[in-house]
Amino acid sequence: MRIPKKFKLNNKSWEVSVKDKKKFKKDERLMGVCYRNLHKIFINPALTRNEIEETFVHELLHACWPASLCSNKLEEKIVEKLGITLYATLKKNKKLLSR
Repeated sequence: MRIPKKFKLNNKSWEVSVKDKKKFKKDERLMGVCYRNLHKIFINPALTRNEIEETFVHELLHACWPASLCSNKLEEKIVEKLGITLYATLKKNKKLLSR
C-alpha cells in the first residue's frame, strides 16, 4: 500500500507525514496521531512497513469519524477493530486499491 503525502476528505486537503520523529519522542509507543482540526496525520517512522500501513488506515478512520455521526465514546474501540479488519482486507485484495 502506498501511503499518500496528501489526500482529500470531505473537500478538505489533508497531509500525511511519516518522517516527523519529534511527534513521537515523548511516547515511543504511540504509532500515529490524527489532528482533525489541522487536517494532518502523523505516523511514527520507527514502525515496520506493515505497522505504518495499518496505522495509516487506523488514523484515516479517525479522520473520517466526524462524518459518521457516531458517538465519540466508542470511537477508539470501533476504529481499532475496523482498522485491523479493513487493513487485512486491503492487504489481501490488492486490486481493491488499483486503478
